[in-house]
Parts: sequence; structure tokens; C-alpha cells
Amino acid sequence: MHGGSFVQDLAVVLGVAGVTGLLFRALAQPSILGYLLAGIIVGPGLHLVQEDRVHLLSEFGVVLVMFAVGLEFRVAKFVEVLPVSGVTGLIQIAALFGAGLTVATELGWSKNESLFLGACICISSTMVVSKILEQRPVAASVRRFLFGVLVLQDVAAIALIAVMTAVAKGTGASLSSVLVILGKLVLTLTLMVGAGMFVVPRFVGGLVKTKSAETLVVGAVGACFAVALLTEKVGYSGALGAFIAGILVAESGRGRQVEHAISAIRDMFAAVFFVSVGMTVEFGAALDSLPIALLLVGVVSIMQLLSVSLGGILSGSGVQRSVTAGLALGQIGEFAFILANIGQTAGATSPRLQSILVTVTVLTTLTTSLAMRFREPIVTAIDHTLPGRMRHLLSLYEVWFEELRARPSKGEKSFFASGARAIALDLLGIVICLIIWRLWSKQIGVFLGDVFGLPKRRERVAAIVASGLAVTPFVAALVLTARSLTLRATKQVFGDEVSPAAQALLRTAVAFLLLLLIGPPIALLFRTGLGIRSAWPILLVVFLVVGALVWQRAGKLDRDIFSHGERLLRAIAKQSQPERSGHSIPPPPIESDGTRPPMDSVAQIDIPRNSILPGLTHMLDITLTETSAAVGKTLIDLQLRTVTGAYVLAIKKPDQSSSIPRGNEPLQPGDTLVITGSHEDQDAALAYLLDGLRPESLPEDPSEDELEGARALPSVRPPRVEPS
Repeated sequence: MHGGSFVQDLAVVLGVAGVTGLLFRALAQPSILGYLLAGIIVGPGLHLVQEDRVHLLSEFGVVLVMFAVGLEFRVAKFVEVLPVSGVTGLIQIAALFGAGLTVATELGWSKNESLFLGACICISSTMVVSKILEQRPVAASVRRFLFGVLVLQDVAAIALIAVMTAVAKGTGASLSSVLVILGKLVLTLTLMVGAGMFVVPRFVGGLVKTKSAETLVVGAVGACFAVALLTEKVGYSGALGAFIAGILVAESGRGRQVEHAISAIRDMFAAVFFVSVGMTVEFGAALDSLPIALLLVGVVSIMQLLSVSLGGILSGSGVQRSVTAGLALGQIGEFAFILANIGQTAGATSPRLQSILVTVTVLTTLTTSLAMRFREPIVTAIDHTLPGRMRHLLSLYEVWFEELRARPSKGEKSFFASGARAIALDLLGIVICLIIWRLWSKQIGVFLGDVFGLPKRRERVAAIVASGLAVTPFVAALVLTARSLTLRATKQVFGDEVSPAAQALLRTAVAFLLLLLIGPPIALLFRTGLGIRSAWPILLVVFLVVGALVWQRAGKLDRDIFSHGERLLRAIAKQSQPERSGHSIPPPPIESDGTRPPMDSVAQIDIPRNSILPGLTHMLDITLTETSAAVGKTLIDLQLRTVTGAYVLAIKKPDQSSSIPRGNEPLQPGDTLVITGSHEDQDAALAYLLDGLRPESLPEDPSEDELEGARALPSVRPPRVEPS
């Protein structure tokens, strides 16, 4: 059906999308799948609408979606999540981009299409993740970690949009051109955000003061499209401008309010956008490319799980949070279609890419929803698959990183900042050397041939050797700086304590984390800059060697854990026990403001730090009563580590005997569980063991009073076991 009007097209699109969206919601699936199906129905299926007009309408969806992404972006929040989620996000983006690039290259795709595929599959869908978490809630700590990774992905997506737009226009994808593009992007963002900060926040504040929802929506959306138009005028996409507008509104402190006000109009045009994507699917091309799509589904699902889990665990987020985040991020979404549309519009990619991405999106969204439904059995299976030494290690490792992330002294803070700057400068030196090689390698070879009287066939080899020698000082400085950072990090965690196995392991683990961060970029630079095809295999060998070293030192630490076990039990047995005299610990008095001070201020239990392995002093004592939810269940039944991330070190019986838990003995009233883990994990274990409250049912940032109020029976918080 052709002809008609915008009204007819919009009526058909929204009508069909409403029905298919409702269908998928009834099936407990994200509505985005229904919108894609609606596009297939009204487009290549029945030809009910004018495709050009729908694609024109879909641009509103792109702009509003990017505006909404910017509304959730706060500079302070971005800086806060960088130490943990940022590290994981960088590892994940590099892994997925490299995987997509490798798959496309092996399939014989062109260089531009390979780059676009890598860019499309390395960004997860914020919209899909949000919808899935509405149906499958997770703990607040997992949400923070998960959305921290998504924030980093959003920032990377903006850079990818700018770079891939230049690639599509034929500017090229050489290292020098990419750096020029990113430099211009940073300058543009800085100028626009700097200038906009004087105008947009004040404008939004004035809109809010009117207390009119209509005025707020019209003004906010008007500001969004005005900034989008401005970025188009300076040569960037409107999506980038919408993102900047969202940042500016968010910095006014009214981001949540504006987001709530525009949510309906955003969702409507976002639906039109996904319908327009579905309309691009050609059944013949989709069927022909189905094997490639299935291959990419496997690559995305597996690589997301591996990269996010590995990055999260190495940055101290624990198995439970990291694996859950890896499962939740196992899909591609809206940015993939935005990037693919850029390539297709400019003729840099073929229509098959869009068809492949639709298939991959549908299947990975389904697999993500299914994986989140069964996340606990999956996390349990992964946790039980880990060798015993690795489980013990990770329990301590998370505690160590909590200590590492604690506010360092001024000297330590400046040292870590200077170390990060040194690493950045070393990387910049490597990049400059490789740019010089890319631009003047032939001239360098001729010059060296003339100087040393080399035959012409040796000139290229001489140029490569010279470039390698120029890069070597920067690589060596990079290694020395990384080593210095690992030593200082270890000192911050352990201080002057004597624990050779623990310190050696933490140094190796931090080195492995730094290797994950800087190794892939260096390998990519050497591969693209010097044409060294063995860069990736060499990096893989280095990973395996360092990983083997981590494994070996984990074994030594495991033996240390068991050797410290008896000392731990003796220390626990010596703890003060008010119950022995027939008295219980009284709750602290209520303050004048109605709050109750934490129990830690009433009774502290001291364990000499030099008697226990560092990390095992970071404990919480939880005594079960007859009404406790954990009574009558075994540790295997409770799956405490899977649900909360905490780990049981020992169990004290009412007769004051202590034992290492075996997991198959029912817990009894009067049993005291001594657990370790981060403070957040311990709080989750406290609510779970006493009242059966799962972490996802706790408040976003549970305070002591909220934890107390959430319990079925009032009780006081047990004291933490802290070092003396």
C-alpha cells in the first residue's frame, strides 16, 4: 500500500506495534521484540506504510532515546563508577569489538563492514536491560555495577558514532585519522558542554519553577532538538547533540524530573524507530545470513559473559555480581541499529548487516531474558565449577579490593593519579611512534637504507626494527609503572603485615588486571600500526603465563588459608560472649531524632590482626534464633554465596565449639555463622539469614534503620568482627 499520509502511516505503525508489544509483554519478553515484529509486518510483510516517511519519523526516536541516555549521565556519577564498572566496561568493549572484527575478517567482509560489525556488537542495550530488570529484579549492588558498565558503554557509543560516521563518509579508519576524529570530538564536547552549562541548566530550572508539565516537556524537548541541530551544523550527528543536551539537563539536577515528563513521548517515538528497523529486514537476505547471525549470537552471549565476569571479578566485584551482570548484558540493541543505519545510508555497508543485526537482537534479547530467569542456577553452577582454591581466593580478593577502593591518604591518592597519568603518557608515546610509522615508514626505510647501505628489500625490515626500538622505551616505562602501581596497591591493602602468599597473589592479580586494560590496545596498535600479525597471539601467550602464575599463587594462598584455619577458630572461640553470663546484648538507645545508632558502636570484637590471614579479619558474626529464616536449612540449601556474595568461614555452636562448615548440616537456633565478604555482601547475608529477605528486595542504599525495619521481628545488628 503506497500513498496515504503521515497520519495513516503513524496510525498503522503504532496500532500494529501496540498489539505486538502487548503480545510480547504477555509472554514476559521486552516490548522491543514486538516493535521489530511490527516493522516486519507493516514493511516487507504487507507493505502497509510508506517506508521513507516512517524512517523520517524514526529519527525522532533516535534523538529522544539519546536524550534520555544523556539524562541519566552525570559527570560525578561517571567518575564514581570508573574504578570498578569503568574497568569492566573497557575490557568488555575491547573484547566484543575485537571479536566482531575478527569474525567479519574471517568471513571475508570488507574492512569497513568488519569495523561496523565490531562497533555494532560491542554495545549492549540500556532499554532492553532496563525492561528485563523490571521483570527480573536484582540486588541494588548488581544494578549499580550493571548500569555503571552501561554508562561507560554509552560514552564509548558516542565516540563510535563519530568515528564510524567519518569511516562511512570515506575519511578512513587509519590510526591517525581516528585520533584526529576523537580529538575533534573531545574538543566539540568540551566547548558545547562548557557553553551549554551557562544556559541549559538555568533554562530548565525556569521551566521547573512554572510547575507546568506541559511547559517542561515542550521546553526540554525543544532544547534537545536545538542542540541536536547545532551538532548537525558542525558536522556531527543529531544523536550526539541529543546526548549532550541530556547531559546539560542532568547537570541541572532535574534530570529525573525531565525524564519522567518526556518518558511517554520518548517511548512512542522509540517504538517507531524499532518498527522502522524491522521494516529494513529482507526475508531472503535474513535467511541467507541466518548461519552468520547464529554465529554472532553465540559470540555475543559467550564473550559478554566471559569479558564482563572476568573484568568484574578482577576489579573486585565478586562472582555473583560479575556473572549476573555478564548474563544481563548479553545482547545488542539500539546503538547497533544507529551505527548500522549510518553505514547503510553512506553506502559503507550492505543491507545484509541490518538484517543480521535484527536477527541477532531478537535472539540475544530472548537468550538474555531466559538467562536472567535462571541466573541463580547458572551462577551456582559456575561457582561450583570453580576449584576450591579459586573460591577461597575470590572471597578474600573482594575484601582486599574493598580496602583498595577505600579513600586513600593524600599521598597515596596522588601516587595513583600520577601512575595513571604516566600510563596514559606512555600509551600516547606508543601511539605517536606508530602514527609516524604509518605516515612515513617508506621514507624511514629509504633513509636507513641510504645510511647503512642496505639493499632495497631490507629497507622495510629496517624501518620496522627502528620503529620497534623507538617504541621499546615507552613499553618498558609502561611495565615499570604498572609494577610500581601493583606494589603500592598491595601496600595499601596489607600495610606492614607479613603475608607473603597473599601479597604475591594480589600483586599478580592487579598486574593481570592492568594487562587486560592496556594489553589489547597495545596489541591492536602493533597489529594496525606496524602490521605485526603475531601481536594477538603474543598477547594471548602473555595472558596464559600470567594466568598460570595467578593459579600457582592461589594454590599457595589456599594452603595459607588452611594453616590459618585453626588460628581463626581459636580467635573466634576467644571472642567475648555476653550470653555466657545469662545476658544478651541490649539494643542501643533511641536517639532524639528517632534513629538507632549501629550496633558496632555498642560491642566490638577484637581479633589480633597479626594472628589471622589478611581478609579473614573482615568478618560479621550472625547468631540464629528460633525465628531465623535459615534455621533447619543447610548451607547448600541456602546457597548463601550465590544469593548474597558472602562466604561462611566458620560456625560456632551454642556449646562454644567451632568448626569449618561442611554445608550439609542443618543450622540450629543458637548457631553463630562467621561470614566474610564486602560490607554490602555482609548486610545482604544478614537480612537473608535472619528474615529470608533476598538482596533484590532490599532498598537501593539500605541504611541500618531500613535493614531493621525490613525484618519480620525486631532485632539488633550483630557486631562486625574487625581487626584490633
